[in-house]
Amino acid sequence: MNYRSIIIVIILSTILACSDTTSDKIITEETAAVITNPEYGEWQTMEDPPVEFEVVQTFGADQEPLEATLSHVTDVFTDDSLNVYILDHESNKLVSFTPDGEFRWASGKKGKGPGDLENARSMTWDGEELIYIGNIYGSRIDRFNLQGTFLETLSVPENLETSMFGNKIVGFMAGKLVLFSGLDAEFAGNFYITEPGDFLQLVNSYTINLTGDVKVPLGMHEFSLPSIYSDQIIIPDVKNYSFHIYEESFKNQNIVNREFDWIVRPGFYIDGEDRMMGTFSAVNKVLKFGSGYYISSAYWVKGIQDPDRLLSDYINGKIEGMEYQSTIDLFNEDWELLYSLEADRNINPDFGQPIHIDREGNLYAYSFDPYPHLKKIKVIFEQ
Repeated sequence: MNYRSIIIVIILSTILACSDTTSDKIITEETAAVITNPEYGEWQTMEDPPVEFEVVQTFGADQEPLEATLSHVTDVFTDDSLNVYILDHESNKLVSFTPDGEFRWASGKKGKGPGDLENARSMTWDGEELIYIGNIYGSRIDRFNLQGTFLETLSVPENLETSMFGNKIVGFMAGKLVLFSGLDAEFAGNFYITEPGDFLQLVNSYTINLTGDVKVPLGMHEFSLPSIYSDQIIIPDVKNYSFHIYEESFKNQNIVNREFDWIVRPGFYIDGEDRMMGTFSAVNKVLKFGSGYYISSAYWVKGIQDPDRLLSDYINGKIEGMEYQSTIDLFNEDWELLYSLEADRNINPDFGQPIHIDREGNLYAYSFDPYPHLKKIKVIFEQ
């Protein structure tokens, strides 16, 4: 089994003790409007669906120059000139390319000093000159400029540093920088609204809890990566195919469902002091086209029914590998499912894993085949 399709397992030999900071603003779903989609959208049976995908550019070198090679793309954004900025957490660097794929610069090396990167897993752009990177599991927020120069480190407020799952940058909403961190024994996250001046000032905080009736063991946690568009925050569920959409004040507005049975919660395994969690399916970060369409992606193990049993069988050597499937799904502005691109891989081999959409509506997706790189895909919607 290759590294691209290996099960994600968190091994905890002991229960981690930590006092997670929680907010008194706990968001419920009592007033949410539910939008339910069928398994497939109305374009699925069309011989020529009114959308085209064309790979027009790639970013990242095969072997040389070494600075332009990628290992594992964590986050991507494009500036107003469509220059591409890629955060690579495995190589501990921020790398930039021109719109035509020409290498511009690389910044960072492994370490904890000024300008160093280590376990940097999220970033965002303020729309002007500043790049914000969640460094060292988000325990600090580092600022760079668009030339890759390290500027300064913003200390994370003390009450954010207590999360054992670290902090991630979500993005800017109404001019504020939004961070989130997970909660132990929950499918939940604390969202922190901060003002990024000379330091990070905590303005507000909210808790989103999507655990439902699942009993999550101590030391375990899962929460899908949110996205922010037009001062709305969109959070995929970890238990089923659905999105939870909140407005700026974090009041729940909509839940978007799809009649799709293959997305299941993570599996749990406890044997004495050994505690493990395995993720066999996921709905990924939602992206938005300027024209109003949304796109998401998901993967799952074929035939999955009981995630706890599957994890136990895998750990005890009863199964050696698993067959994956994936989908890239297109929704209209009313969250009606239109079209799905399915593949017998955990990442679509033709397009990769969608991660960003630029201001001209080009889709960016990362791929490991035949080497780690980023694809730029022109998406054409026929009128």
